[in-house]
Amino acid sequence: MGIIRERLFQICEYKKDEGFTYAEIARRMACNASEVSHLLNGARKLNEDWIIKFCNVLEISLADLEFPSKHPNTIHAEHIEVCRKLQSILDANPNLAAGIKQLIDGIHQLVSGSPASSQEPEQPTGTGHGRLKGREPRNR
Repeated sequence: MGIIRERLFQICEYKKDEGFTYAEIARRMACNASEVSHLLNGARKLNEDWIIKFCNVLEISLADLEFPSKHPNTIHAEHIEVCRKLQSILDANPNLAAGIKQLIDGIHQLVSGSPASSQEPEQPTGTGHGRLKGREPRNR
């Protein structure tokens, strides 16, 4: 049940922006917010009945919990926090949006192994006349 609990927690975190707070989830499940919290953090046993209730309230299927890569809402809580921080920065400074997009694109190129981003730009080593210092041109 550990993986299912983790997936439920991740989906609950993701759906907070849609109004799915613990209090709202609890209201829809006919329990209280601390019970929802205890179910998600492992303090209380998460049995099949609770899992089905969570799925109904969160509008997901059991398959979404078993095969999370197929569900768009199963992202890590840390990623959600980073996105929220980035959004608050953009809300306070809308003029930064273009620069942040360029930064994100650059990071994406770097981590995706793009050949252009993995090479250092060549520094000029010659005299500016098409020849390297101290070398004669080759006869071709």
